[in-house]
Amino acid sequence: MLRKVLSAAAFAALAFWSASASAQVECETEFYNHNGSQMRGERCGASLTILYERPRQGIYAQGVTPGTVLFEGTIGNNGAVEYIEGLARVFKARCPDALFPVEGGFTHGGAAGRPGIYLAGVAPVRSGNCTITGQRNETLQFD
Repeated sequence: MLRKVLSAAAFAALAFWSASASAQVECETEFYNHNGSQMRGERCGASLTILYERPRQGIYAQGVTPGTVLFEGTIGNNGAVEYIEGLARVFKARCPDALFPVEGGFTHGGAAGRPGIYLAGVAPVRSGNCTITGQRNETLQFD
């Protein structure tokens, strides 16, 4: 009887492992240019994260370092084209990152003949003491 219980448990564990292994999502990494910074886009299924790989010199003062996340969101499909939506960050020295919603999609004419990414939204504007004082239209272009 104990042998049957152990065999059933082993079979259940194997079935769970097999289902988990087959459900794993393939991830892709692409590199882009954004305002003079090299960016790394990580796409896992419908999830998209864009991070700074090599930030341009001037943005280090805002607290941006390699690995800093600029965008996190999802890729959807409306039947005709893929679209992207999520939250982007705006950086200011000595202030916490401010999140704002963006949306957009893939563009033609990116580097190496692959699509680029275009995102747009309304970003907060902050004063020297980090208080939000207004808004501005923001576009994020990744080529």
